Amino acid sequence: MPTRISRTLWLAQIALFSIVALQLLRYAPVQGQTAAALSNASTWQNTPTYDGSGQVVHPDIVYFPNGWNGYRYWLVLEPYPYSQDSYENPSILVSNDGASWAPPPGITNPVARANTSYLADADLVYDQASDELWMYYPHQTVNGRTLMVRKTSSDGI
Repeated sequence: MPTRISRTLWLAQIALFSIVALQLLRYAPVQGQTAAALSNASTWQNTPTYDGSGQVVHPDIVYFPNGWNGYRYWLVLEPYPYSQDSYENPSILVSNDGASWAPPPGITNPVARANTSYLADADLVYDQASDELWMYYPHQTVNGRTLMVRKTSSDGI
């Protein structure tokens, strides 16, 4: 007789699998590129945030050598001013030089906001089959549950 797995355990296993898969995807080079270590920046970069602090955590970049919807770099990050997790909600910035960042025209950051608690640790993945950016982030709820959320966009907005 098959064993039933509780819904909570099943969701936790899916979330763990998703996080591991995202970590592996993060380090996979884009087709036609080779993976190489990057040197540290020589100066601070300005990363505009919706709260105005410029203090961010968990940056994740997708690089398009020939650009995608007008930009070569697409970045998701979360503001984290003075460790206030209520501001930790995913935001999108774009750049063509990898140094000057701004929200893409037409976007309102944060792109997702929790009604309670916060959203954190967003990952950005390009899905070539659908020509979409996929953003994953865990939603930390006030009752201790963690929900894995995915948002998709065909234009980055």
